[in-house]
Amino acid sequence: MFYEINVSINGRHFFATAERSLTTEAEFNKALGIFKEKFPESEGYKLSASKWEKSGREIKI
Repeated sequence: MFYEINVSINGRHFFATAERSLTTEAEFNKALGIFKEKFPESEGYKLSASKWEKSGREIKI
């Protein structure tokens, strides 16, 4: 599982966190607070976020 934060400016993609960057909810919440401060909507930035979950299962061969 990981969280992804995307930053766009004036409707165009600017930056996104990597899959390995935010692997816990605590890391995500801390980073989101920083991103909100550094990339304010008043300057044309927009933040979006996703939580990604992966699962796997053993295949008997």
